[in-house]
Amino acid sequence: GNSVVFGASKESSQILKKEKLSFRILPELTRQSLEDIKKLRLNLYSTKNIEDFVKSEITLIRAEKPDLVVSDTRPTAKISSKITSVPLVTINNANLSTFYDYSNASFPLPTFFLSEFLPVRVISQFEKKWMQKNVLSKVGPTLIEAFFIKQLLKFNIVLRKFRQAPIKSLYSLFRGDLTLICDAPFFRPMKTLPKDMVMTGPLFWQPNINPPSWARNLESKIREGHKIIYVTAAGTGDKYIFKKVLETVCDFPAIIVATGGNAVNIKDLKLPKKDNLFLTDFLPGDWIMKNARAVIFFGGNSTAYQALSNGTPQITLPLHLDQQDNANQLSRLGTTIILNPFKVSKETLLPALSEILFNPKYKNTCLKYKKELENWPGVANAANEVEKFMQKGKRIPKSKNPLTKIFERVFLKKSLNP
Repeated sequence: GNSVVFGASKESSQILKKEKLSFRILPELTRQSLEDIKKLRLNLYSTKNIEDFVKSEITLIRAEKPDLVVSDTRPTAKISSKITSVPLVTINNANLSTFYDYSNASFPLPTFFLSEFLPVRVISQFEKKWMQKNVLSKVGPTLIEAFFIKQLLKFNIVLRKFRQAPIKSLYSLFRGDLTLICDAPFFRPMKTLPKDMVMTGPLFWQPNINPPSWARNLESKIREGHKIIYVTAAGTGDKYIFKKVLETVCDFPAIIVATGGNAVNIKDLKLPKKDNLFLTDFLPGDWIMKNARAVIFFGGNSTAYQALSNGTPQITLPLHLDQQDNANQLSRLGTTIILNPFKVSKETLLPALSEILFNPKYKNTCLKYKKELENWPGVANAANEVEKFMQKGKRIPKSKNPLTKIFERVFLKKSLNP
């Protein structure tokens, strides 16, 4: 019974169009920003785009007059919702929280990136269990914040422009009046959470589309006993690595099904036609996962949880810290083999794929966690938490500072009105 309007970039709005959902265009980080993340260039935001994001969000909020803003890892939403006095629900993973329990998880050290600069014998020390548990779990979160110190300064410059108090940590921008942690505790363990933070279980998107024309042909091959390997670039994969993976696994005795997602345009790949290769942009995740013997992916959160929820073993090719964290936790659970994405070859990929397919421990472990995930229906839990929060009628009190009121009345009105 709620009316929902999405704020989305031009790129992601194409998905919303297909889903027939109401949306308004908002500025978003560029595809180049995602490329920079892979190379650990972490200065994603400039003071200009932070300010532009905030202004566009305030304009949208004032036009739509929502009772609630829900934000998925968009740090400027905390600023705009506070200025407009609208309650904020944030949706995040545990690794964007100070409550992530690294002492019971595997710290996301970007091993493949560091190997370009440090000797293997040095990196191998960091990967040892005692180093993970006793050192990285304690100093790691501080190191991550240190990486983002320039970003923190830029956000504080913009906060000052909008007459808002400075922040000491970027983590605070990912915490709303209610914060939903869309993880399961066996995957990302958490410390004791405060009342305004709730672990819901994973949220992943099922596209509202029919399977492609070749789906029946594929299903007949499955009935005949052919193995299905699923390869996906999902939202933040790399075009060239994706192509190299496909060229390599097509020599494996299996049917290869691949999706480019948002990251790769299938038409740009220019792959030769092969009888065992089926390509498309999107597929219903559960449909392909339940039929696949293994999935090869870059470590995105949705694909990781979809694989676990369908009991599908994985090969992971992490490109940046978030993907590295997902890959590390899957490896800790015993459901994946992690490979260096920058050195994919027949010599590395095909033996790993054979191990995943023919060593029963990977499948058995996946089935164990599939059972555990049945206790974490993330979508239902998250929706119920949002409903409960709305029914409480919580509102953020408007600022009593007269200078802030004058600023909002004069500056924001002039700068934001179209």
